Amino acid sequence: MSTRCLIGVELKGRKYKYIYCQSDGYPEYVGKILIENYTTRKKVNELIKRGNLSSLGETIDECKFYNDGELYQIDYLPFIQEHHQEYIYMFNLENEWVCKAVDKPFPFYDFDILREIDLYHEI
Repeated sequence: MSTRCLIGVELKGRKYKYIYCQSDGYPEYVGKILIENYTTRKKVNELIKRGNLSSLGETIDECKFYNDGELYQIDYLPFIQEHHQEYIYMFNLENEWVCKAVDKPFPFYDFDILREIDLYHEI
């Protein structure tokens, strides 16, 4: 069974652009890779530009992309669509990663009220 997640970047005007990642989405793996390797907006945008992932690598070249170019962008915030994810990682406007746990399925999530996981102290 996969631990699915979304990886995204917050844009001005409270919009998010994000991709789906199929495997190992828990904070100790994807969260750790993100905070150690995707530390600039440029790197995060390069990752997201490539589209949905089967698995995240420490570099873009090590990532396994589906190569379908599919990208999810939400125009009405703070809502994020359900993709059976267990975690949502967002690179915020302060250039820090925020991780939220998805505790129960809904068609859309209000990112602001999801339970936050402190990536910088818990992994």
